[in-house]
Amino acid sequence: MKKLHLLFAACIMMSSIINAQNIGIENVQPQLTSMANISAFYEINDIGFYKGIINEPAKALEYEGANKSAANMGVYLADMIYGINAKSLTANESFGAVLQLAEKVGLADQFTQLIIDRINSKTSSAEEVAATLDEILQSAQEKYTKEQKTEYYNFLLYGNYIEKLHLISSVLDQAQYSNLPASAKANLNRSLLQLMAKQGEPLKELSKLMVDYSSNIVAHRDIQALLKSYDLLKKNAPEIVKLDPAEIYKAKEIKDIQKGIKKIRTRIVD
Repeated sequence: MKKLHLLFAACIMMSSIINAQNIGIENVQPQLTSMANISAFYEINDIGFYKGIINEPAKALEYEGANKSAANMGVYLADMIYGINAKSLTANESFGAVLQLAEKVGLADQFTQLIIDRINSKTSSAEEVAATLDEILQSAQEKYTKEQKTEYYNFLLYGNYIEKLHLISSVLDQAQYSNLPASAKANLNRSLLQLMAKQGEPLKELSKLMVDYSSNIVAHRDIQALLKSYDLLKKNAPEIVKLDPAEIYKAKEIKDIQKGIKKIRTRIVD
């Protein structure tokens, strides 16, 4: 399971890879740009799994176009990591959706072989996973120009990051109906709030990444509106965190962010 985790941390970051098993709680950065870090956050906080908040894997058949497929590959990769941490079988379904979309852009064979190689190997290191991914990118040279590949992976990262924002904000809602003890629910609410409050800067970087793209998947005005909501949440978080746990998820700042994420995510997944 950790090898699978490492594979997709590498797939999203395409750079340094961190094994969540070796991450101490003090080293988990409060940002969602790293799949390894968010996976560690799920594990440390014992995040529950709510199937209703992930993108339905069967919808992968409906997506057309390279950018739409790429963005939703990113969505399903985020859903898969969420499922893996919860030991949910939906992780396999989300990965199946990734492969269906990869097929549309000519990468399915490479992804499938990569999974087989990594799982069957008992000695695979994070560095070897990264090297294999480099080979995948190299083999894609025949299918994409440099510019097209850059655009493809930017859309993949875009969908992946927006989905992670969606999962975190949705868990904050769903956790209210869980059977967690009041003290555990309070700690979870505060952890989720603090994590959400620190997403403004990564979102700004994401907006810069996507600023030159004209696509019905990317709504720049909605992204800027969401940025303002995150700035307001960051400003008011010290006061919101003092609220009764049952009231935190009702805060206007939280609701505005959830509405903003939903608006942006809908363009990607629908």
